[in-house]
Amino acid sequence: TLTARGKPHKLALVACARKLIIFINTVVARGTPWIAKSAAI
Repeated sequence: TLTARGKPHKLALVACARKLIIFINTVVARGTPWIAKSAAI
């Protein structure tokens, strides 16, 4: 994680918020429901 690498808490929070906004914008632009795909571990 970003905080584990010594980054400030606020920077990690903004990075997460930005990622969520991009996901939401994509869903709205496409007009399709969000389908979460789990990554193979």
